[in-house]
Amino acid sequence: MSSDNVEDILNDSLSFFGGRPVIERDIITYGPLQLTVAPKVRVPTGTPPTVPSKVFQEGKANTLLADHLFSPSLFLAERIERALIPIHGRTVVELGSGCGLPSILMATMPEPPKIAVLTDYPDEGIMGNLNENVARNASLFSSACTVYCLGYDWGTDVSHLL
Repeated sequence: MSSDNVEDILNDSLSFFGGRPVIERDIITYGPLQLTVAPKVRVPTGTPPTVPSKVFQEGKANTLLADHLFSPSLFLAERIERALIPIHGRTVVELGSGCGLPSILMATMPEPPKIAVLTDYPDEGIMGNLNENVARNASLFSSACTVYCLGYDWGTDVSHLL
């Protein structure tokens, strides 16, 4: 373990929470869906790929665990696919969406919710990734479902989510 990778100290404990490390920007597939997790560091737009990521400021994704796909998302996705969660025609708000798997999957179902609202901490890296995941999979969405991505800091006013 090097001092450059301090998050490696507890990296193996992620399995306790049902998570698994994901190499940054790898595509995660779930059926036809293609998702990524938020990056650990903020890399300014236009930065050459030769610049090492350790020179950039740590992003909130690292401290808020938005840089992982956790098993509860997979569990919900499986239940959604099997139609065990009633979603048809409803409004669904997902708090702390991470990469957005459950809500994005809902939007692709034959009987989708009327509205799916994906939320996460209003950080550029986290919300940028969530918006990219929605855009990447939008061609699979049912026309009967409207999808929104909104930043939300827990404990603040929820009126803009509803």
